[in-house]
Amino acid sequence: GSGGGAGGGVAVVAATNRPDLVDAALLRPGRFDRLLYIPPPENTADRLEILQVRLTRTPVGADVDLRMLAAATGGYTGADLAALCREAALAALEEDLESAAVSARHFAVAAARVPPSPAPRPELAATYERFKRPGAGLTVV
Repeated sequence: GSGGGAGGGVAVVAATNRPDLVDAALLRPGRFDRLLYIPPPENTADRLEILQVRLTRTPVGADVDLRMLAAATGGYTGADLAALCREAALAALEEDLESAAVSARHFAVAAARVPPSPAPRPELAATYERFKRPGAGLTVV
């Protein structure tokens, strides 16, 4: 046995973009209550919402059109969009340490530095499908 006892209020949260490399012993029943597959945002509105959340505390210049940015980032995952926002902020600071806002040119620099993640290879997509087996506790969000 695992010797885990009565839970003790411990929660384990793990994330990976390579489920094919997770040890099968971790995926046996009783190890994790839920497996969540979070696909890339499907549409501009979803990407816009992610960008708005990621930029809540980042001053954005008047020349930045977040709707256009969201439309131009098809194929980006939530993590890709977060990286894009970080890189844009870094580009603004690289240009001027006293920069008051992130402008459209900074997002253009960031887009050149942060391409979208590649789509899952067929064998990785098959791994996600195996997670969907009945009783696996996989939830697709």
